Amino acid sequence: MALTGRLSPYSLYSIENKPLRPLIGQQPKEGRGTLQTNVISRETLSSRVCSRLREEILSGSLRPGERLNELGIAERLGISPTPVREAIRLLVNDGLVEYVAHKGMRVITLSEEEILQAFSVRRSLERLALTESMPRMTRADKERLLELAENTSAAAGKPASVLFEIDRRFHGHLVECSRNPWLLEFSGRMINVLTVARLELFQAPSID
Repeated sequence: MALTGRLSPYSLYSIENKPLRPLIGQQPKEGRGTLQTNVISRETLSSRVCSRLREEILSGSLRPGERLNELGIAERLGISPTPVREAIRLLVNDGLVEYVAHKGMRVITLSEEEILQAFSVRRSLERLALTESMPRMTRADKERLLELAENTSAAAGKPASVLFEIDRRFHGHLVECSRNPWLLEFSGRMINVLTVARLELFQAPSID
C-alpha cells in the first residue's frame, strides 16, 4: 500500500498563507479533460482549506472543543461550504476534529487518560524513529536537527503555542529522517493530537 501523495502531517513547514479566493470562479478550458480539471481544482482547494484550518488548530486560534461551523468558515474564507466540508473530513481523519452528537464537528478534546495513553504511544514511536533515523541521516539532516534544537533553547519565555510548534517541528524532522512513510504518518498524527492537548492544558483558566 503506497502512501505517496498523501498529505504530510508536517505540511505546516511550508504553508503559504495565500488567499483562497483566486481558486474560486476559475473556468477550465472547454474540451477533453474538463471534468477531471474540475475535480482537481476542488481537491486542491479542499487541501488548502485543510492546511489553513490545521494551522489554526495547532496554533490555538481554533481552541480545543471549539465548534466548526461550515457556513461560518466558508464565509470567513470567501468560498463555498463544499470544500470546507471536505477539509473538515480530512481533519477528522487526522484526528484533530471529532463529531459530537447534537453538536456537530469540533476541535478535539482529550481526557487525562487519553493524553497519558497518547504520550505512551509517542514515546514508543520516537524510540523507533531514533533507531531508524540515525543510520540514514545526512549531514544536512543533522545540521537541521541541531538548528531546531537551538530554536527550542532560544524560545524560552515565549507563548506556549510557539514552544509546542518548535517541539513539533523538532520531533517531526527526526521522524522524517527515518524515511519511513508509515512511521511518518502515525507519528505525525500523534504529535498533532498532543499539540492540541497541550494547548488545552495551558489555555485552561487556572493556568496563566
